[in-house]
Amino acid sequence: MSVEHSIGPLDGPDHVIRDDLDRIVRACGGEMGKLSGSSLLLTGATGFVGRYLVESVIRFNEIGGAAPCIVTLPTRHPELLKVRYPTQVEA
Repeated sequence: MSVEHSIGPLDGPDHVIRDDLDRIVRACGGEMGKLSGSSLLLTGATGFVGRYLVESVIRFNEIGGAAPCIVTLPTRHPELLKVRYPTQVEA
C-alpha cells in the first residue's frame, strides 16, 4: 500500500491514524467479520469517537476481504459527512 493511499475522506487519516485503524481492524477483525454484509446504524459520526468507529468500519470494508458493512449515519451535519466521505455517502 502506498503512502498516498487513504481510506476515503478528503481530510482523511494521516499515517498515525491509519496505523490505529489497521490495529483496530486486526484486533477486532473477528467481531467485525461477523458484521460483514450487514447494515449498521451509528449515531454521533461527526464526533471524535463516532468518527473513529465510522473510519474503522470503512477500513475494515477496504482490507477485510469480506462483504462490506453498510453504514447509516443520521446527522445534523450532512454536508460534513459528504466532505469527509465523498465516495461512501449516498445523498
